[in-house]
Amino acid sequence: MHACIDDAVPVMRACSMADSAKPTTGKEPLQVRIPTSVKRAFKSAAALRGIEPNELFVEVWEHYEQTHPNNAPGDAK
Repeated sequence: MHACIDDAVPVMRACSMADSAKPTTGKEPLQVRIPTSVKRAFKSAAALRGIEPNELFVEVWEHYEQTHPNNAPGDAK
C-alpha cells in the first residue's frame, strides 16, 4: 500500500494501487440511516419508475432545491 492525497479533503489517506487504477465517476456513497419501511417504499418507488434509487434521490433533491430556494446550501439561517 502507499499513501495518496484525496483531492476533496486535504489529508493523507491509505489507498491501494487498485484505488488509483479505478476510473473516477464523480459519484460517491451517501450513507444515511432511515427506517426500514421508508427504505422499502423508496426502493419500490424507484423500481416502479424504472430507475435506480440513487437516480430517484437526485430527482428528489433537485425538486427540493427548486421548491425551497431560500434553503440552498451555504445560506445563512
